[in-house]
Amino acid sequence: MRGRAFPSIFFLFAVTALAVGGSACAKNVVASGDPSRLYETRSASYQENSDPAIEARVRAQLGRDPALGHRDFDVQVSEGNVVLEGTVASREEARRAVEIVRNVSGVKSINNQIDVDPTATASP
Repeated sequence: MRGRAFPSIFFLFAVTALAVGGSACAKNVVASGDPSRLYETRSASYQENSDPAIEARVRAQLGRDPALGHRDFDVQVSEGNVVLEGTVASREEARRAVEIVRNVSGVKSINNQIDVDPTATASP
């Protein structure tokens, strides 16, 4: 009998651990709503801050700005760190571009490589 007690205790421990872990997962499911979306909810958070998603948000925000929307910026993102390149007509436009990028969700830092060329076409 003693030889069989260890596997029984181990089984009981494993079932208890699964039950406790399962109830913790159930709380996450209840908190997030639809249980079938649990994986999607966790993966959506990662996707929102993926480099391609951050790059898309940066490009969209720059494109929406009336003073900068016509400018062609090169945007590169690596682990949330943005390298911003392009040419603008004034320091004010360069500052505006950096300020827009700074306010984009997921951006950790900005490497400003924007050139200021007064002969570049001014903002419309």
